[in-house]
Amino acid sequence: MHPPSLPHFLLAFLLSVASLSAATPPPAPAALDWAFRFATALETDRTDQARAQAEVVADYLAVGEFTTATKAADQILTWRRVAAWADTATALARRGDTNAAAALQQTEQLLPGVRGDWQRPRVIAHHGVALAAAGQLDRARALLPELPAEEAIKVRLALVRRLVADGRHAEAQSELDPLKDTKNFVVDGAWVEGWLLAAGTGITNSLPLLHTARVLLVKLPIGRQAELADEFAVALHRAGDTAGASNLLVATAQLLEPAEAEFRAPGLVRFARAWSQIGQPALATEWRQQAAALARTGDPMSQPATCAFVAGLLIEAGQTEAAWQLYNHGLSVAAGFVNARPRALALVALCRSIGRHQQPLPAEWSTRLAKLYDGLGDPW
Repeated sequence: MHPPSLPHFLLAFLLSVASLSAATPPPAPAALDWAFRFATALETDRTDQARAQAEVVADYLAVGEFTTATKAADQILTWRRVAAWADTATALARRGDTNAAAALQQTEQLLPGVRGDWQRPRVIAHHGVALAAAGQLDRARALLPELPAEEAIKVRLALVRRLVADGRHAEAQSELDPLKDTKNFVVDGAWVEGWLLAAGTGITNSLPLLHTARVLLVKLPIGRQAELADEFAVALHRAGDTAGASNLLVATAQLLEPAEAEFRAPGLVRFARAWSQIGQPALATEWRQQAAALARTGDPMSQPATCAFVAGLLIEAGQTEAAWQLYNHGLSVAAGFVNARPRALALVALCRSIGRHQQPLPAEWSTRLAKLYDGLGDPW
């Protein structure tokens, strides 16, 4: 079934924004546009297609391309379409854009059509996050009883974020207190994430809270520890425990040593960012170099996505030339994949990273991407 058309008030909003640039010819597709084209080409697997499309919508939102994000969201054919509209409402609300109300209304018009034992709770959670971002805290809380713990925690984190932003720190703490040490790794990881969000933003004497949270952090699966360790280390440093921050980064890196390159490289480059933020630039440089070298090794099927992730953080560190070396390596590897599905997914990952970090595409990349796009086909 073709997605229903936009309501008139939203269509008018999109047209009014789009008309600002209508007098000039459209540019060649930028990196995120290419990412969405490759995602949409995955017609043989609607699950992969919708997931990749939704990820690109999130990237459009991250760089402030709200009009493009809404147009892209309406091309998604699964439940992720409604989730993408909710995410648009969230992004608009967090920047104080009055169009958040329209995006939230569109979400609520589409929500009744979502079915499925696990799909519907996921979309409701996205809706709850949007409500919290928009300041409708009571409506967001009202959704919690109908959600499983893994989805409810997403809404609670959004509530914490809004409460912290509003300076209501005691209420933020009350949202987190009942969730401590549930023995559910998803919830416990989110609890740690919530304390990281709250630490240093008005809660007095955050160090004891961080030390309590670290006890739970080290009980999480290694992958989740690695995702949180860099931000946790920075929070410890800012709270006055630089030695604890350093120890955490070293210990977590050691946990990752037996892992494959596709897990170690992203961890090391995140930790390098933390070293930089806690005043250890030499270690930051060393760990970035290790991450960049690792990204080129391991399973070739994983190399493009790994290169994309590491390159993005290299750009954030000002190492654009090194980043493009990784992008070029990833492109060469992806172009050699025999099957079109992994080739398209790899190109989505590369183009997403380039676009999210707002890098202009070199002319030779645009030419090569066009050829690779035209060459998608059997075998998938």
